[in-house]
Amino acid sequence: FVAAVEDATGHKLSVDLQPLQPGDVLETRAEIHRLSQLVGFKPATKLQAGIKKTADWYRGFYGVS
Repeated sequence: FVAAVEDATGHKLSVDLQPLQPGDVLETRAEIHRLSQLVGFKPATKLQAGIKKTADWYRGFYGVS
C-alpha cells in the first residue's frame, strides 16, 4: 500500500512503525462476495489505479503537487 501511494504521488513516504497497542486490529479486509451476488456489483478499479485516481483528484482539487 505504501509503495502504491509513493508511486501515485511521486513522493517518498516516511513510515514510522510502532509496536502494536492493546486493541489494535491485526488484519482487516472487505469480503464482498455476498454483496456481489445480491446486487450484481463487481469492482472494476484495482487498488493501485484507485490510489492514483485519488491522488490525481486531490492534486487537482487542492492545487498541490
